[in-house]
Amino acid sequence: MILKASNIQASVDDKNLTLEILPQTTSTNDHLKTITKNNHHAYACLAELQTQGKGRFNRQWHSPAEKNIYLSLSSYFDTSINNLSGLSLVIGLAVCEAIEQQTSFTDCKIKWPNDLIANAEKLGGILIENEAINTDSCRMIIGVGLNVNMAAASEADITQAWTSLYKLTGAEQDRNNLAASLINTLQAYITRFSEQGLTPFLDEWQQRDYLYNKNITLCIAEKNQAGKCVGIDAQGKLLLQTADQKIKAFSAGEASIAK
Repeated sequence: MILKASNIQASVDDKNLTLEILPQTTSTNDHLKTITKNNHHAYACLAELQTQGKGRFNRQWHSPAEKNIYLSLSSYFDTSINNLSGLSLVIGLAVCEAIEQQTSFTDCKIKWPNDLIANAEKLGGILIENEAINTDSCRMIIGVGLNVNMAAASEADITQAWTSLYKLTGAEQDRNNLAASLINTLQAYITRFSEQGLTPFLDEWQQRDYLYNKNITLCIAEKNQAGKCVGIDAQGKLLLQTADQKIKAFSAGEASIAK
């Protein structure tokens, strides 16, 4: 079934939300950047096809037509960008919650900072891009790519182990219901994060932390740091216990599980 704005809008809690569905776009994040950042109205965009879908580090995100969910949400914060560390982690938690509300799959994990993992394979990803409005406010464009009804892909299209909700459940999912649940859950988690910060989510993060207690290698600016992941701190930084038993905190990097 194709995405229908009327079906999704009927199930969205925020009746003031503007919802747009595009047959095709370069990426939903790029499209939202064309919407004036001074309009604080809530705005969500979905696309059936992305021609230049992207993830972290500008990596290509495979975006076949009418199979998955490519969603971006424009969200405003009355604080500076510097005060929003940990937002990507909260977004990951919201996406996992929406998935488990709408499907029979109940073991969604997050690989710090923004990969959605199921059965040790990539299920989706999050890309957050920010725009400062002034020193005390900003707009975050929150992009979510989720493999929903995709059953196959060539190695040329996806070079890493991947999965989809179809592969996990054995059934096609109603993307309209899932999209509405994603929007509702994202907005609820964002509101809570805006009011209370990351601290109330730390226990939930630990339950979904794919890297916890695993030996990993963190690549930062082409330098590697090895250690055991022991969670995150109150700012969402990754905590590594190194060989000398010291715990170091990292705000960025590409994590991989040591073989």
